Formats: sequence, C-alpha cells, structure tokens
Amino acid sequence: MQRFLSECLSSTNASEVVIHLYTLPLPDADRYTAASKSIYELRRLNHYQTMIAHNQYIASFASIEHWGTHTYLQHEQRPIHTSHTSERTILEKLLKKELENTARKTHELDRGAFRLIHAKKVGMKELDIYPAIELSFYVDENGGITAGFDYVHRFEYTQNLQQLLQTQPMQSVEAAVVDYTNYRKYEYTFIEVANYTAGEESPYLKESVLQYYERTKKFSKIKGVTPDSLVVHVKDRQGNTFPYLPHLLKLRCAFDSLPNYLRKKATRAIKLSPAQKMPALFTEALQLLGNLAMVTWPKHNTLAENLGYAVKELSAPHLQFQDGTTNMNIRQGLRKGIYQPGTAKVSYFVDPQLDKQKVGAFIRILQEESTKLGVTLEPSRKPKELRTKIEPTLFHLEELSYHLKELATYFEGTVVVITSEAASENAYTQIKREFGGKQDITTQFVIFDDALLDTTKAHYTYLNILLGIYVKSGLQPWILNEAMHSDCYVGLDVSHENKRHASGIIQIVGKDGRLLKQKSMSGNEAGEIISWETMKDIIMETVHAYKTTYGEVPAHITFHRDGLCREDLDQMQHLLSSMNIRFDYVEIIKNTNRRMATHANKQWYTEQGLAYIKANSGYLCATSPKEFVGMAQPIKVVQKTTEKPFNEIIEDVYHLSFMHVHSMLKTRLPITIHYADLSSTFHNRGMINGNTRHERSLPFV
Repeated sequence: MQRFLSECLSSTNASEVVIHLYTLPLPDADRYTAASKSIYELRRLNHYQTMIAHNQYIASFASIEHWGTHTYLQHEQRPIHTSHTSERTILEKLLKKELENTARKTHELDRGAFRLIHAKKVGMKELDIYPAIELSFYVDENGGITAGFDYVHRFEYTQNLQQLLQTQPMQSVEAAVVDYTNYRKYEYTFIEVANYTAGEESPYLKESVLQYYERTKKFSKIKGVTPDSLVVHVKDRQGNTFPYLPHLLKLRCAFDSLPNYLRKKATRAIKLSPAQKMPALFTEALQLLGNLAMVTWPKHNTLAENLGYAVKELSAPHLQFQDGTTNMNIRQGLRKGIYQPGTAKVSYFVDPQLDKQKVGAFIRILQEESTKLGVTLEPSRKPKELRTKIEPTLFHLEELSYHLKELATYFEGTVVVITSEAASENAYTQIKREFGGKQDITTQFVIFDDALLDTTKAHYTYLNILLGIYVKSGLQPWILNEAMHSDCYVGLDVSHENKRHASGIIQIVGKDGRLLKQKSMSGNEAGEIISWETMKDIIMETVHAYKTTYGEVPAHITFHRDGLCREDLDQMQHLLSSMNIRFDYVEIIKNTNRRMATHANKQWYTEQGLAYIKANSGYLCATSPKEFVGMAQPIKVVQKTTEKPFNEIIEDVYHLSFMHVHSMLKTRLPITIHYADLSSTFHNRGMINGNTRHERSLPFV
C-alpha cells in the first residue's frame, strides 16, 4: 500500500541554485513598487529573459545585461539565504516564472494554470472545457523545494464576442472578456462597441486597427477581417482603454458564474475518479516540471513518507441521538429519533400556483415523518388568513419583496416556503432578504414536485428538509458522544463579495459539537484581516455564551480561521491570559491545490479520515465520495499556536466535519468553518439579520 500526495520534493536544494539578485534604489521610500515599476521594460530590453520583481529586488537565473535608464545599487550572484522569508519567496516566484517561459511549446497559461496546447477538451454545445494544471512552489527554511499541483478546469464559451454581438446587443454593458488567442489569456473589461470600424482611424491608435496589425506584422489576428468589421473598446486592469477586434475575445467563463443548467452539465463532465485523475496528473505534472533545468523532480518523492509526512488514520466519531442512543451512521441513528426531541412551530408559505391537494399531501407526509424523529411540527393558523390576499403569480413578481413587507405578520416560527424550481429562481433571494435580513424570520425552502409524494424514493429528501427545519427552530439533531479536546470552538471567516468585506462569525461550538451560539458579528474589515476591535468582541461573545451554558468560563478555546491567519495573536494572548483562558489558533485552508490518494492492488482510491502530518500542519481527507461524484478534496490544517498537540487539533477538525446537523450529506469542512462561511456570505447578501434573536439556530443553511 502506498500513500501519495500531489506534490513533489525536488532532489535539488535551494543552496544549489544560483540566482542573480539586484537591489534597486528606493523611489520615495516605497520598497514595494521599486522593482515592479522597472521589470516590464527590463524584460523587453533583455529579450524577455526570465526575471521577477519582489519588493526592492529583481532576480533572474542569468545576468541582466541591458538596463536602459534603470540603475541598481548592488548585484549578487549566489544562492538565496533560506532563513530569509523574502528570499525564499523570490526563488518561488522565479521558478514559477521560469516554468511559464520554458513550457510555452507545450502549454498555454490560462488564468494562472498550465493548459496543454493540444489538450483534449470536453465539448458541450455552449462550452468548451479544458483540463489544466494549477502549480505552485514552496521553499522551506532548510532549502527544500516542493511543487504542489492539481488538475483544474478552464471553461470557454464556444461563441466569440463578435458572434455574440450578432445575436444580442452589448452597446454599453461592462463585462469581463478574455483574449483566448493569446498565450497568457489576458483579461479585460468590455466597455462598448466603437463608433468606427476596423478600416477607420481609431482615436486611441491614431491609425486604423487594420493598419496597426499590418504594421506590427500580426497578420494572423486580422485573418478574415474587412474594413467594415466591428471594433470594440476594452480596458485593462490599470484602467487604460484601447480598441480590440471582437473575434479575438470571448466572455470570461468561470464555473461559479455559469447558469444553473450549464453548471449541472459541466459538473457531470469534469468529475474524475482517483483512477482517472491520479496517474494522469502525476505524469503530466512531472513532465511539466521537467522544463526546469536547474532542479530535478524524482517521481518517488510524491509518496507521503518521502515528502516527510507521518501518515495517520483518524477514527470516525460515535454520534449520540435520542435517549442516549449512539451510532456512527447518521441515518441509522435517526431511526431512534433526534437528540433533542420536542415541538417546532412552523408556518407554511405555499406558491399559489402549486396544486393545493398535492401540497396538502406533502405536508401531511412531512409531519408524519417528523413525528417518527421525535418532533411534532405545530402548524401556525396565521397563514390561512392569506388565502384571499395574495396574487396567484406572487412568487413570480419582480416586486415580490414589496409585498412581503405586508405579509410578514402572517407567519410565526420557521416558515416553510414551498414553491416550484422555476419560481424559486425569482423568489429565493427576495424572500431571504426580506424575511431573513429585515424581518428576522427563518425560512426553509422546499422545491416541490410530484416525486416528493413517493416516500419510498423521497425518504432521504424528507430527512434533509426536516433537519433544515429543526436547526432553524433551535433543535439539535445529534451531538458527539465523546468530548473533544477543547472546551469550545469558534469559527471565523471574512466574506468578500462585490468589494464588501465582513467578518462572519460566530459559530461557537461546545466540546460535544453542539451549537452554543451563532452571530454575524460583522464590521467592514480591511481586506482579509479581522480587526482587533471585532476580534475582541468575538472573544467576549464566546466566553459569555460558554459561561451562560455551563456556568463557568472555558479553560481552553480553539479558534478555526477560514484561510490564512492575519490577526494579531499577541493581543489575543494578552487578553485571554488575563482571563485565565488558554487558546489555539488554527488555519483551515479549503483550496489546497493538492490531492491525497492511496494505491494498492493496482487500484487508486481515497480514504476518509486519512491525514498526512508534518510538525504543526497537515492535510486531511475528511470524505470519500463515490467514484461517479469525483475525487475527495483535502483541506490543510495549520496550527499557529502550541497549546494543544497537533494530533488533537486535527482530530477535532475531523470530528467536527460530522456535525453538519442541517443535512444528511457528510462534508469535508468542520462546522466551525462551513457555518461561519455561510453566515458571512448571507450577511454580505443581506439575507441574515445582524441583530437576530435566533442565536441558537442556523438561519443561513
């Protein structure tokens, strides 16, 4: 049995790699832009040899001969000092830039990923999907050079911008576009269709677009272009506007921006099993790395043990359900009923266009299934007063949110919104924003179709619907049977959407995995950093919530940070030590650019609970999906403090991934991070009330 990780440790140490390092003078004492302002012209003057800029330095693997009007203070030819973080970063960037330049014959650079020029695309009517390799370098303090890699997919619309403009107008709609004919796939913002053609003079070029390409001998760009062809205006990231031929551009295509129907098709097309992914990934990645002449990459250095990791198999926890019943299987445990039985007040808000008899049958089944789980759904009578007061097309109205302002008083408890899939596209956001964000009413959406009336096939769906209702009603479906290693856990996240930043918290979870409190404590944060004022409030809320529940302050708190830690841990240490509370701060990295897999008996597969550990960090595979679903995506866990042993830290992360109590679906993230992520996103979209009274429920799932 062999355990693999999609990274490779070079047999070349950084101490063996000689670079040319130039120190530039500081203009206006700004060391962060000193080199970057010079690099573009220096590349042009030196036949585009590989060089990078970092702070006050420019580095290259070869001497930079031509400097033009630029000067430098010092030139050193030596290996990097591996004890210096900035010099390790310089070598990492230089290796990546060298690979970008040397791999041009075989690969295109597509939004930072290396795409085989002759890659076999996955074709759809509207989309072309290309596999690509996302690759990064890491140099450690001992000079070890590691390359991490994973397959990603790049999406292109089949129509170019010119074809699109022939079918739909885009006179002055800003949209992201990509020059798909360029090696680097440069991105721009479409501004407008120009009021002149390719054969007429452009005010930006002082000549026609055709004349420009003829003069610069780029004849392939104007193949098939006539003097009457369209011209568009685009702007780059620096805000510069210039003309472009629309047949060279396509709308930028990203998975998250695809319409739902295309996203479903694309998901099915790109899923790869471990057997399909791992051999091909290792072969292509190592071939790609072979373009670097100054370092070597042995194939056997993709084994976890050769990479310096200790392999640990974590055990799944026992979960506790009604009357102390324990089980490791959620579905089997729920047969005995949920951990916290009781009554849940609900109001049914039904799309008037649905068949009333069928919806009535669904509600009866829902209530019967809930009774089996130990919870009585108590319907409110208030919504009945609405029967003559709402329009048949209410859920389809663009101004639905206006009508909801008057309807809020007719609901109590958790509102179960029952609608069709088509109507939900219009209704979901408006109802969540008005009821959730403004009225502080929790809602559970149900997409109704006739299949729900067949309980033999829809039992799993009923369980998911009911779990959603329970957690929004403050009921705990299950807990961990064995206590974890910390007294409580706090999930921290900063959501960034549409240039708005908000710290989404708080998921305060007890040592048995139950929710103690959730609150969207958000201020507008500076980028990804949670300000000290916000962090101080979070700590106070955490300690208070724990003391309210258990009658004492916690002895130890573990903070889970979504992404990299940028907070001041010394300030946290000072405050918490004054309260006699110890703490650990742990990064949870969701997108690791890594895959973990086991190879045995000529088979590739993933193992749930498998961890690769090195010092105070490790990779964790918390799921093992069926092959048709695709391959498990690991997370990276990094401990920034030293209170608890790392083995306990990563085990708790794994056990918290079993506590997504709103769903039957096992996910890869601990609930601290998953729920904090959802909370901050809902807050930024105005779907959750900042002063919610539902602090023991989950309004954002």
